[in-house]
Amino acid sequence: MKKLRGDFRLIGLILVCSILMPMPSHADLACDNAFEGAVWELILEDYIELSNGIVQSITLTSYYLLSMENMRSNPPLNNVIKAYHLHDVDRFGNSVERFSLAMQAENMNWEHGNGMAYNPNTGEVAVALYTHSQPETRGSLFIMDPLTLDYIRTVHVSDDFNILGIGYDKINDRYIIQTNHEANYALMILNSDFEIIEFIGEFKDVNVGRNYQDLIVTGNYVLNWPLVLGTEVDNHIMVFCLERAKLVAATPVDFGFEDTVTWNEPESIVEIEPGVFIASVTVVNNGVRMHRLYQTEVPMAASTEVSVVSSPEMASSTEMPLMALAEDNLSLISGSTADYLGAVAQVIPQHPSSDLRELLSTTLRNIIIAGFAAIIAFALYQRTVFVKRERARRRRKSRHKRDQFIRLLREQEGANEEQETLEDIINYYIENKDREEPIEDIAQVA
Repeated sequence: MKKLRGDFRLIGLILVCSILMPMPSHADLACDNAFEGAVWELILEDYIELSNGIVQSITLTSYYLLSMENMRSNPPLNNVIKAYHLHDVDRFGNSVERFSLAMQAENMNWEHGNGMAYNPNTGEVAVALYTHSQPETRGSLFIMDPLTLDYIRTVHVSDDFNILGIGYDKINDRYIIQTNHEANYALMILNSDFEIIEFIGEFKDVNVGRNYQDLIVTGNYVLNWPLVLGTEVDNHIMVFCLERAKLVAATPVDFGFEDTVTWNEPESIVEIEPGVFIASVTVVNNGVRMHRLYQTEVPMAASTEVSVVSSPEMASSTEMPLMALAEDNLSLISGSTADYLGAVAQVIPQHPSSDLRELLSTTLRNIIIAGFAAIIAFALYQRTVFVKRERARRRRKSRHKRDQFIRLLREQEGANEEQETLEDIINYYIENKDREEPIEDIAQVA
């Protein structure tokens, strides 16, 4: 029985470990030059609200794609924040058109608003200001409510620089920031409480442009756009490796603009699912200033592991969606053309698609859990059989001792055949217990 209990403890431990084992949910870029030759597809075009306005940053929340618009000259005017539906069902369960406008706010000056990053653990958006019109906001972040687009609080990070861009690292629950020129455009790591915990490096002299835009974190990489306006350099995407602490690629990007586009500035980028990226670009087309979203898909490598976390933004909603929508499993129309996918298949045939890898991983995990469940069910069945057999054995042993006892009494004391029951035998023993030669003690016989 002790051995069986030990087996149960071992089986339980294995099952718990298999259930709590982190699931692969994010993949790294297949290589440093993963964006080389990427084809970008226009998926949204919307008007700019402010005169000479530019969308400085975008970010993804559980329900929305948020955009931050301000004036290029950065006067003390309120920014325009737009929230576009990220799914075809809104957070109240109503059917909506994906990327249609859900709400818009223009009730606060968010400074330059050069970067935004959403943290699903806290349900808040951190806004990198880049500028500070008030001395007390130097080196600070503004925190935004992604459901109402309202200001929540100010978080002070440093007195030595302003923050140019910010991205959230979901795998490690931390933020990556880039400073302005005062700290030589350094990349730094903040913990979830916005405290500086690590210095990655300075990147003043490696930029192909003259400044940097907003950034995002994807696996072991940081991506952002250089500011190339006023230079003879075309658009590039900058790829930094956190592990190697250096710039590993500056890849040219061609959005395929029409001939009528006379001016453009990419400012921000997000990853809507592993390997699928959306770029925010402000353009002037036929003399009209517009905001555009371009989407592309790039090859990805092996998955990394991340723990599952809940979204306070979703949990705190007054009304819940009819269908649960996981932020890491969003489904959008692919921006890649058939020719590009064919080229990718030739270049990296050893890498299956991220959806296939996720399907295989999920299937394997389910098989493992089902196997352990079958083992536990079989062990419980065996235990039940064992208990029944043990009880039957004890009953047989008890009946055998009783019969033996009765037989001994009859042989030693001449009990009549009519005394057939155990009760009769015991009564006979009580009646004759004072004889000169008492019969053997019942307990000893038993």
